[in-house]
Amino acid sequence: MELSADYDTYRYRVPSIRIGRLRERIEALSKKAEKLGMPPFTLDISDDVMVKDLDHPGRYDSFNDVTLTGGVAMLEGWRFVAKIEHDDIMNMVRGFGAQSLIDEQPKLFEKLTTCPPKCEHCNVNRNRNTTYLFADKEDRTKQIQVGSTCVADFSGHKDPALLLSVAAHFQSVIQELSDPDHEPGGGFSAPIYDLQTVVAAAAAVVRTEGRWVSRDEADPTIIPTADHVSYLLSKPKAFNKLVTAGDERNAKAAVEWLSDDNFDNQGQLYLVNLQALARRKYIDKKNLGLGASAFIAHKRHIEKATKKQEERESFSNTKLGKEGERLELNVRVDKIIPIDTEFGISRLHLMRDLDSDARVTWFNSGNRKFFEGDTYSIKGRVKKHTEREGVMQTQLSRVTSPDIKIQDELAEYSRYTGDISTDTIKKLLKQITKATNLDCRNGDGYTISMAACRVFDRCGEQFRPLVEAVINGGHDLSIPCPEESANAFDYLVTSGATDLIESALKANQQLAESWDKDHLETFGVESEDILTLLAEYRGDDLGTDFQQTLKMA
Repeated sequence: MELSADYDTYRYRVPSIRIGRLRERIEALSKKAEKLGMPPFTLDISDDVMVKDLDHPGRYDSFNDVTLTGGVAMLEGWRFVAKIEHDDIMNMVRGFGAQSLIDEQPKLFEKLTTCPPKCEHCNVNRNRNTTYLFADKEDRTKQIQVGSTCVADFSGHKDPALLLSVAAHFQSVIQELSDPDHEPGGGFSAPIYDLQTVVAAAAAVVRTEGRWVSRDEADPTIIPTADHVSYLLSKPKAFNKLVTAGDERNAKAAVEWLSDDNFDNQGQLYLVNLQALARRKYIDKKNLGLGASAFIAHKRHIEKATKKQEERESFSNTKLGKEGERLELNVRVDKIIPIDTEFGISRLHLMRDLDSDARVTWFNSGNRKFFEGDTYSIKGRVKKHTEREGVMQTQLSRVTSPDIKIQDELAEYSRYTGDISTDTIKKLLKQITKATNLDCRNGDGYTISMAACRVFDRCGEQFRPLVEAVINGGHDLSIPCPEESANAFDYLVTSGATDLIESALKANQQLAESWDKDHLETFGVESEDILTLLAEYRGDDLGTDFQQTLKMA
């Protein structure tokens, strides 16, 4: 079977005492890779970096920065994804790109973390400690779980054991480099640690240092939190001096959270691996850094839960209307969550009724209608009432809003040329005057003023009354449209209507502030009358950038 290389570059800081062993392992792996027809691995090692040990005056630890380029082979048509270690408690998943594959295919999470040790190649049931997951190179939705004894038959390669050896050993090297605490070849008396003790040490370090320091953030003057934890565990006196009863309570809470039968791992391999450690209760040294990070994971969970609780308490536990009743509400759209369904993308709108503080929801499977954070007058029919997290919520269907109707219509008119009837203009003016939330945006990010100034710029004088209406009506012409990186006033300036520009500036002088030389060049504005007008309201007195721009024009 034909092979190709799947290489990446990795950078780590490694204790100098481990450099010789690392060099030997990479050289051996590189020779195996070359036997498979793959390029050799490369390992670049820096000069010694001296790191001061803050707990021992005058003592330094020596490290080296290493850059490793290497990886695993790709079988013809298949890419190695993950090694699954099975036991009676819970799977642990280790692999290259496994999380990104799960992010694309959430259902794969269940397979990886709970699957029995079966082989989908031979379909023979037997006890296995390890299986391997491969994904189709062209269609990542196709995977196959292969037992270690079936890799030879599955691969069709003359030396499948070598293939698997390179993949497994390279993975082992990366895991060691990710946790500098791991000492390879520890013998029969390799230490294990009570997870709660590890987390208590981490809680004490974070409390005293003020934050968690990851390995990526560390430098010669900052020791990673995991290294500090390792030190405390090796020095009982230092541990007892630093770790308090409060740290122990925090550690117990974190381990209980991970061990709970209802623990939500959110489809993240990081959390499911922490969950597996918690259920095993004891961890070896190679997992010390991962175990220590449980404190931060729990801390973030508490902060997120507290924020959610505060948000829940801000809602009134109120039902709005009866099922089937048509309601008119003034709401703020707090969040829009896209949900992938078998019928396409559906958007869950989480809204707050501003009159009652009740929670309102709406699922929309069509084009995006609203903009997150904006306020709208809406009409909708009550579909049902449900309770979520102890708060009653009213789910609506068939939601419409007069506040966005005008933007959508003007977007259509901006695509056509030709005369617009007086009746049409009157109808559009009526819609503008009836809008209750003047500055809300439609799904494309257009406010009423943005849509009006845009169609005026593109289609001409027949739409002038609409621009006059938004200026006189107090609409905010400075709200940007993310889709176009412009606002209503930008379109008004490019239209060249000096009288309307001046009316807008009289209503809001700050509109001129963004119009410096760069902005003028971006929009190609060269009219001396407009330049002078903008300069006047900016307070430039034609003595700075605007004077230079006028001369250039």
